[in-house]
Amino acid sequence: MVLALPLSLYAYYQFSRQNQLCGDALQARDKLLTALNDAERTKFATYNRITVFDWQTISDRYPRLEQDLKTYCGISPPTTPTTTPTPTPAPSTPTPDPAIPNCNTNRIIVGANLESCNLSRRDLIGVDLAGANLRGADLSSAKLVNANLSGADLRNADLSFANLTGAELRNADLRAANLKYADVSGADLTGANLTGSSGQRFGTPKQ
Repeated sequence: MVLALPLSLYAYYQFSRQNQLCGDALQARDKLLTALNDAERTKFATYNRITVFDWQTISDRYPRLEQDLKTYCGISPPTTPTTTPTPTPAPSTPTPDPAIPNCNTNRIIVGANLESCNLSRRDLIGVDLAGANLRGADLSSAKLVNANLSGADLRNADLSFANLTGAELRNADLRAANLKYADVSGADLTGANLTGSSGQRFGTPKQ
């Protein structure tokens, strides 16, 4: 009990002293900030009523005041707000509508819809157009050597002067197709429907 009173008084003195020093530091800070030119202030969010700009001003001009605010008031320098950039989503590739013809020969695939497309004189050697919709397409003078056109819909297609050497035309629908001077040498026409097709063909199809 003999030491308890002096220790309590000392702790109270330390607490009061710290509060007084903190109050002095806060008062000095407020006076400094009041003196600042409003035109120089930034729009940063405040932290303990001190902006990043204000704290930098205190640190540059009055380093002792900065230390007092840290030591006696527990106020630490605010950090500059940072924003994380929102990533821009990559543009999505639209899924092609199979009901709409796509005449882009760079994307020819099995079962493609090329109805009424102009493919005249195109180099389509070895392409796989099995089951493709080529109804009414212009394939005149096209190079279709070794192309796979099995099961393709070629109704009313213009195949005049086309090179169909070695092409697969098994079960293809060639009704009313124009085959004038088309070269069908070695082409497989097994099961192909040639009803109403016109034009004299060249070459001998695969037997």
